[in-house]
Amino acid sequence: MHNYKGSNLPNGLFYSDTLLNEMGSQSIHLSQVQLTRLIEELVSKYKTAIELGNNPLKEDVKDGSAYAYGLIALALGLLYGCTDGSLGSSLTKTVIANADHVIDQFRSVISYKGKGGVQYRLISTVFMLYRLEDIIRAKPGSKKRGLHVPLILSLGSSCPNPDYYFISAFRIWEQNPTLIEPDQLQKFTPYFKKSPTWFQKLIFSRFFVLLNTILNKEELELAVQTLVENNSVEDLKYILSNSYLHEQVNLIQIFIGCLLDRISKHDELNLISILSLIPVFCYKKPQREEALNVLLKSSPNSEVATESRNLIVDLLQQPTFKSNIESNPSALFSLFESANDETELQLSVEIVKIKSLLTESQRKL
Repeated sequence: MHNYKGSNLPNGLFYSDTLLNEMGSQSIHLSQVQLTRLIEELVSKYKTAIELGNNPLKEDVKDGSAYAYGLIALALGLLYGCTDGSLGSSLTKTVIANADHVIDQFRSVISYKGKGGVQYRLISTVFMLYRLEDIIRAKPGSKKRGLHVPLILSLGSSCPNPDYYFISAFRIWEQNPTLIEPDQLQKFTPYFKKSPTWFQKLIFSRFFVLLNTILNKEELELAVQTLVENNSVEDLKYILSNSYLHEQVNLIQIFIGCLLDRISKHDELNLISILSLIPVFCYKKPQREEALNVLLKSSPNSEVATESRNLIVDLLQQPTFKSNIESNPSALFSLFESANDETELQLSVEIVKIKSLLTESQRKL
């Protein structure tokens, strides 16, 4: 049994995502009174720990991470209860009412100057749970003051591990782009290059619309290249299977270009399965031409032969009339020569039929 004590605790079992999510999912069954008392107790202890911890005369005082993680678990539970449709309408309504009831308690911890990483993990979870406008203004009749968001963000702009700082910032910025500060935003791309893969996956799966808006083309290209180079095929499939991402024209075309580049220059043929997830209408005409040439070249490889042919069939629905397979008859013969089974042979026949129809349509023009 490992000894999770003192400063080692945040990296240990008791602070794992699995346990936090499990604690949160169980907390939704607490009554409003129980939940409120628990949150108030954790907030009080967290505040006290921070105040003592920030006092140079109290160097041995704990930083309050344990209390912050308790609050994170409860916020995750409320978020789960408010958004999971499988819980039933009655429980969901109760959880939503409970979340609304404790908003002042969660709001109060946002401006604490706690330990950077855990503090911004707490902030990001709270901002996921509540709308920005509900967080920054106090409830009618409440004695609590509203919050100054730029100040909140400026407190963590120099975090040594700013994962949750940027998650907090992105959540705020997607709701109110006028709060974007250029000096904070310009730190994102350099950090993204060296950030952990879970962070890269989360940013592209959760904030792709914002990315497409706030980053210029060069920054987007760098971010996409970093993502593709560092993340697994399964994670990339998860990100690119989102149909809403396909609507972000600049971003999806950068994805296509990056994937084609890595397939053609680095022989990363496993990326063809990711290309297959992107609708043909997302490709620019030069990209369709390049893709057809890349797929023709990869079609003899037994591992991707079927997938390559399927994607060729799809791409030919919007012809370029410039790719090798469209302009060079010998390219069609190579598809038959390299077919490994009946499926690949039938796909090759279908490609020839499409090519014949395209040729006929050109003659009539």
